[in-house]
Amino acid sequence: MGKKLKVVFITIVILILVELNLYIFIKHYKETVIEKELLEEEIDEFGEEKEEFIYSNTVNTEEEDKNLLIEHYVYETEANRVQSYYGKFLLNIKMQKYAEAYSLLNDKFRNNYFSTLEAFKDYAIKTYPTNSVVKYGRIERQGELYILKATVSDLFDTEFQKFEQRVVVREIEPGEFKISFQVDVTPVSDEEEEDNNQETEDSDTITYE
Repeated sequence: MGKKLKVVFITIVILILVELNLYIFIKHYKETVIEKELLEEEIDEFGEEKEEFIYSNTVNTEEEDKNLLIEHYVYETEANRVQSYYGKFLLNIKMQKYAEAYSLLNDKFRNNYFSTLEAFKDYAIKTYPTNSVVKYGRIERQGELYILKATVSDLFDTEFQKFEQRVVVREIEPGEFKISFQVDVTPVSDEEEEDNNQETEDSDTITYE
């Protein structure tokens, strides 16, 4: 009888120890899981804060972008600025950004010749080549207006009829401008272009691809 009681006692002790160990394991596991979740939340929060910090410190405001653009144009010569304005106009057409090119037109000129965006788009597609090469002549200034002559040809299409276009640019401030131009362009032969080059000492050739 005493031996049986001893066995029962030992069994009870073993069961208690097993339950105690199981309780300790479960408690430790729960604590580990909670700590892991808290750590992940902290990492996510830090990541979001870091991303927000990077974004806020790398993206310029519209005003800052405009100031940078003005600063860039201020150090350009008048000739380079005016050429770049016409180049921007042609580049918008090449990129099929007709609305942006349309917005660069002088208001009165636009109303007289291109009362709608569609009318301007049709003209641009019909007139300007896909890969414009522009040879600029001498630029004249009349008050706030810059007047230049540009000979436009296609870089790859030798069948394209090159033409001369008179362009008038009104610079509002460096980087901001309005443009108007000779609508009925003048076809130019190679011989005529060569004669024009001899008459004009200062000329630049720029490709808008």
